[in-house]
Amino acid sequence: MKNRDRKYWIAAVLLLLWAAVDLYRYLVTGREIAVHYAGQTAVLRLVQNQFIWGAVKGLAGGILLAVWLRRGRRMSAQRAIPLLLSALLLVLWAASMFCLTAVDAEFAADREVREHAHRATWIAEHVYADDTGHLDEGWIGGGANGLRYRLWQAADTASAYQGNTSLSNVAGESSFVSRESADHTAAATAVFTGEGELIAASWQDYFYFEYMTEEEWAAGQERSANKARALFDREKLTEAGQEMVDHGRLFYPAWYDIAGLRLTGVFDGTELKPVRIEGIRDADLREALDEHEVHSYTVSWAVETFDLPWTTLYEDIEAAAPGEELVTLYSDYADLCLSPVSPSFAYDGTAYADLSELLRSIGPELREGWRNDLCRFEGMDMLLLSVNYCCDTAGNVSCTPYYYGEEAYQEEAPEVLFYTVSAVYTSPWRTAMDELREVYILTLLLSACLGGLFLFWLRFKLLRPVEMVGQEMAAGYWERCGAVSRRPWREAEELEQNWRQLRDERQANRNQIKRLQTALDYAENAEKNRRQMVSNIAHELKTPLAVVHSYAEGLKEHIAEEKREKYLDVILSESERMDAMVLEMLDLSRLEAGKVKLSRDTFSLSELVREVFDRLSMAAEAKGLTVDLQLKGDLPVTADRSRIEQVVENFATNAIKYTPPGAAIHVRADRRGRWVECSVENEGAQLPPAALDKVWETFYRADESRSGNGTGLGLTIAKSIVELHGGSCSVFNTRRGVEFGFRLGD
Repeated sequence: MKNRDRKYWIAAVLLLLWAAVDLYRYLVTGREIAVHYAGQTAVLRLVQNQFIWGAVKGLAGGILLAVWLRRGRRMSAQRAIPLLLSALLLVLWAASMFCLTAVDAEFAADREVREHAHRATWIAEHVYADDTGHLDEGWIGGGANGLRYRLWQAADTASAYQGNTSLSNVAGESSFVSRESADHTAAATAVFTGEGELIAASWQDYFYFEYMTEEEWAAGQERSANKARALFDREKLTEAGQEMVDHGRLFYPAWYDIAGLRLTGVFDGTELKPVRIEGIRDADLREALDEHEVHSYTVSWAVETFDLPWTTLYEDIEAAAPGEELVTLYSDYADLCLSPVSPSFAYDGTAYADLSELLRSIGPELREGWRNDLCRFEGMDMLLLSVNYCCDTAGNVSCTPYYYGEEAYQEEAPEVLFYTVSAVYTSPWRTAMDELREVYILTLLLSACLGGLFLFWLRFKLLRPVEMVGQEMAAGYWERCGAVSRRPWREAEELEQNWRQLRDERQANRNQIKRLQTALDYAENAEKNRRQMVSNIAHELKTPLAVVHSYAEGLKEHIAEEKREKYLDVILSESERMDAMVLEMLDLSRLEAGKVKLSRDTFSLSELVREVFDRLSMAAEAKGLTVDLQLKGDLPVTADRSRIEQVVENFATNAIKYTPPGAAIHVRADRRGRWVECSVENEGAQLPPAALDKVWETFYRADESRSGNGTGLGLTIAKSIVELHGGSCSVFNTRRGVEFGFRLGD
């Protein structure tokens, strides 16, 4: 292998490996990052660029590999064997890593099942049940909406399991080897009434808080047992509110803390429909307390005493309907539930956009009891569903993982007050791929090293000797054979014959393709001309039709009697114009289709020209034009006299139309060899150079202002008539104006 070829191969392999790393990172983590940070364009751009750059590097590596393969006339063993061996090693490595990943994915799935299979019960035990499984009356408290507050809090626990940020050292029974785990997990929680109506859900955005009235706040009260919730729309958040949402919590140590809230809206005793939400920044509160050296305080007292500024976090002036009373509530003990991001997935043959869509669909059905077929492992994804029922059993309210089964339909079945449903989406395969990332890299490098050593040994033990034998044969064998034979092997002779046959077939195919392409180009041009002609016809007929329509409407409206004759004359004139246009178009179509039969008359061209201009003498005299006839001899020709007369008349009428008053028209006819030529020159304005080749086209006019009352088809018809006679037409600018001409053969 030459040094240059080796460089191509090495560069291609490095680019392909680099592309594989980028694409692996995108597949394993990039899409999850993009979903987790949905709406943040910088992160999305970064992830998308990772995929794009990986694809570009892979394409570049493939191009370099193709160039390397094309540099030789045929594949040599030194190139083929490394490629085949590399492909074999890659396949073996991929198969081994697949098996390893499958085993580790099973461990990851087992870990996820043990951690999340009974998550709804865990939520119930930690949020609103005591150690015995009964509702914790102390937690609920004596204030309003105490139980609902715990239900709102239960729905909010889904955010703790959202994303792939669960990093922990796992070993022993729950994993294949001891290493860090990166679980790809998303969760959603919903609480339903016993009748299956939704109470609270993790995909809702809401504040839930202990509230104080304006009087309680002004009195400096510290806490209140009353609870409430305020659903909000993220689109209505202010810039400060968006920072709060990005943080995800209110009263929690962080750079953006909220010490108190003031909520204004429509309040029904449980739910507040917010019009405005304002907050006191904890940093402002701390600064004021430190400045005045205050150590014992309530938030309400500090805010009112130090006149701390309220920062607007949310504003929706259209939330309250006209006539609804606005109430202001205060809180220094609140939390925030934000809609968690969940990937799309398929479950039981149905595609769901996210976990919330699944829980909305399946949650109400669970009021009748748990079904054992709800948890599924489909493809790379696993979905774990769990339910906890809060039941009234003989007067005792308890929260228990009561799996109904057939008991749901029995008379002694307990009454369900409410139940909590949890859905956890996880991907054991992606988790396993993250955990085995270093194993993939190490084993791939080890395989590459072993493959390189084997190729080195194979080259010097097998390939190099074979190459040397081939070089010896090329250097001396054919010379020793002399003229006996240049192809000692039948296979080589057959290969050359087949190649020659294939070459001839390819040449025949190229010729056929060229003929077909020519026919296709002709058909495309014909179709283009047809469309242009249809467009021109519509354009030309539009004006006279509009005139006829307008004057006909005038007649219908009973105009004055003295104008009726004029209107009728205009309608008849425009109708005759359209009739002439249609006849000329039919004439042109017959000429272009070659369906016109030409008679063979022998006549004098000079005499025909005189007759035409004699008929048009009155029109020329009306403009004060001088006609200069320069006709040399009789000039006999054999052609269709009526058609040639049509050509001469068209040239003559054009000359009279476009020649300025008082100018002259110069008509010449003469014989040049076997051709009889006739030309009509007017002293009008010259045509632009670009228009000289287009004047013969259908409806073409170089200057719309010079269109006159013609149909725009005369020159096209004239050219077709002359060409049917085997002649040709010409047009060019002269010193005095423009000259149109034609010539006919004997």
